[in-house]
Amino acid sequence: MSLYSLGIPPEFLGCSIFAELKEDGWDVVQKHYVNLKDDLNVAGGYLAWQNVEMLMDMNHKAAERAGMNQERLREILKRF
Repeated sequence: MSLYSLGIPPEFLGCSIFAELKEDGWDVVQKHYVNLKDDLNVAGGYLAWQNVEMLMDMNHKAAERAGMNQERLREILKRF
């Protein structure tokens, strides 16, 4: 099962790192990934908040099916 089919674009995985960037870090990202904001805006159109909330509610089963730690899945989903 793909993340897109769940309404969770994979482009958002790892985006929490951006919160930790300082200005010079942002400058490097923007220099090398010119379309970052546009790409995230497009991906955001595919985000289904109700699915994120559903996965938060049933993260035990979802983590088991995905073969990952339940707490890790919860932390990932909180970032949305």
